[in-house]
Amino acid sequence: MIFRQLKFQDFLVFPGEQAMDLQSSKDASLVVILAPNNTGKTSVIRALKFLFYGDLSDCNEATAHRLLNDRTRSLSPSGSELVGFVQATVEFDGQALTIRRSIRVRKSGKDQWLNPTVELAELRVGRNTVEIPDRDGTLQLRLKTMVPPTLFDAFYFKGEPLDGKLLGGVSGIRKSLESFLHEDAWLDAEKAAETVREQLTKDLQKLTEKHAEYSKALSSEELIQGHLRKQTQTLAQLRDDLEDAIAEWEEVSEELRQLGSATEAERQITQLKQLTGARDNARAARDRADAAIARAIGASRGIPFLLGALPIARRILSALREDNILPADVSERFVERVLAAPKCVCGHAHTTETRDAWKRYKEKTLDVDLSRGLSDLLRAVEEQGGQSYTQLAWNTAQTLGTGLSQRRVAVAEMKQIEQQIPVLETELANSPVEAIRIITQRLNEITGRRQRLQGEVSKVEGDIIFVRKNLERIKAEKEKAKPAGAIAQKERQITKTRERVERLRLLIQNSREVLKRSFHRILQESVGEYYDSAATDGSKARINRNDLLPKIESNGQVHGNLGGGQSQLLALAYIVSLARLRKTLHEQMVAIGIGLGKVDDQSFFLDSPFNQMTDHYAHAIARFLQGNARQVVLLMARHQWNLVRDIIEPDVERVYVFNFQTLPSIYQDLKQKDATMGDSTYRVGTKALTLVAPLPNGETHPTTTIALVT
Repeated sequence: MIFRQLKFQDFLVFPGEQAMDLQSSKDASLVVILAPNNTGKTSVIRALKFLFYGDLSDCNEATAHRLLNDRTRSLSPSGSELVGFVQATVEFDGQALTIRRSIRVRKSGKDQWLNPTVELAELRVGRNTVEIPDRDGTLQLRLKTMVPPTLFDAFYFKGEPLDGKLLGGVSGIRKSLESFLHEDAWLDAEKAAETVREQLTKDLQKLTEKHAEYSKALSSEELIQGHLRKQTQTLAQLRDDLEDAIAEWEEVSEELRQLGSATEAERQITQLKQLTGARDNARAARDRADAAIARAIGASRGIPFLLGALPIARRILSALREDNILPADVSERFVERVLAAPKCVCGHAHTTETRDAWKRYKEKTLDVDLSRGLSDLLRAVEEQGGQSYTQLAWNTAQTLGTGLSQRRVAVAEMKQIEQQIPVLETELANSPVEAIRIITQRLNEITGRRQRLQGEVSKVEGDIIFVRKNLERIKAEKEKAKPAGAIAQKERQITKTRERVERLRLLIQNSREVLKRSFHRILQESVGEYYDSAATDGSKARINRNDLLPKIESNGQVHGNLGGGQSQLLALAYIVSLARLRKTLHEQMVAIGIGLGKVDDQSFFLDSPFNQMTDHYAHAIARFLQGNARQVVLLMARHQWNLVRDIIEPDVERVYVFNFQTLPSIYQDLKQKDATMGDSTYRVGTKALTLVAPLPNGETHPTTTIALVT
């Protein structure tokens, strides 16, 4: 269903009669509606829902008058009747169809309204336009066929992303798909054939009820055929599962082939371990050298810094030793005793000279402790000896030299290794070894599932062969027991017709299975084409074979709910693929003689489709929308338009804008926040359009008017 025109009269934010011309002869039409936030974008989607189904979730019969424009309602005098409507001209069944759903209400007083009348009608446009009310509900049924209610939010969605809540396996969505893709027509045909076959079987049983052997064989045949149908259905499901497993195995095998061997990555891991160990050893050697240097400096007690003072000390202490002062164990009291004695310690009698000599010595002598300390100091300042400071300083210098040399080697080795490790880590990070491990594990799981399914398929195939042989045996018994005489001819006619009906039922059943596989194949190829190349995380779109709903597969895991741009891209790819699939399958069905009326492409109205996503996904969706649907209408605020303008503007067929007039006070507030009104200014081609303005004096109700950018 493609829109040619959309018209509003006094509906929601649109006062008076306003229209948008959407007609196009192009294979892919892209129309953009630019509007600041809260000025009417969502009102377009709400108007479409009202047009198709006649009600809105937030509106009932008593409040339906609120759907009419506020300004128009306020200016209407009491007692007057007000009519608002949503009208669309669409292409349907190969013809133009104009539909209008109107609200007619009478104003009984200020802010008081009588219960409104909501009416759907078809307009026959000609010299005189004729309005034909939909009193029997035929037009309403056509609208629900064109757009099933459960699929409305997929084709015309308003702002929020199309996430898993919409496409996550809801039974209503699946039921709508049956009708949307005409699966129900095939099911009805198969059921009709089976009903005819069952009736013929009953007729045959009634005709031959007096022929016990024939009736028994006929009953056995019916039971075996029922079992055979179940086995055949089981086999079809197993073959589908096996086909999926084989396709997945081939895909994963290709991924593994492209990743290649893990030998290089394993070598890198070994080298990284070796380098890490060598770095740790070098760090330990540096730490040991630092500790040895610290110990040597501590043990030196700073003596190496005092070596310049040692010659002076050595000269003074050597003179004391030469004067026999050091070392000495003579105390002052001992000298007093010597002087008090008549003789010297040598045995000769004291003379004046000897006494003077002892007195002079007494003046130089030291106490024992001081003498011992100076003796130790003398030994320390001497150049040789176990206690020599000079020797200690030399030993310290040797130790420090060795430690510093060891430290330089360790630091140089650490520096070299630490330069090599990041390079190797980067190479290893880019190495597929982990991916290879995961994919190999996944391939083993798929191989196991594939082998199991192959075994089950072989078993069921064997069972079916056995059942068919048994069925042939029963048919042979039935043939032998068939009645003769007058009823023989009737039996032959009914049996022949019954066999033809059964062949027809099998043909329809097989065709439906082929059709179902075709649904899956076409959807998978289409959605995969749109989604897989744009997904940044390597995930891939997967269509469930049974319910035809989309999921995402990442690292072998299937996910239903996604966020932001990823979810939006998947959903948009899916619904556009559905529309294309519907038309393709319709053409195939017409070719084999199942006519269901003309099926046109599906139009899409997308309100703010680039919300809550990264630039990458916004650009991917913008590129995807170009040329992939017959008609796409995008409703966007300024930031979204700026985000994708460069991509879609060259292909836009028409640009409409919503000019919004608001209260002067609100307008001034907006201008204070942004003096240039930049958030309300849109660039289209070479034009700069400001879409917000103050209301004229005296006006109190904000209004939105639609304008075409020429």
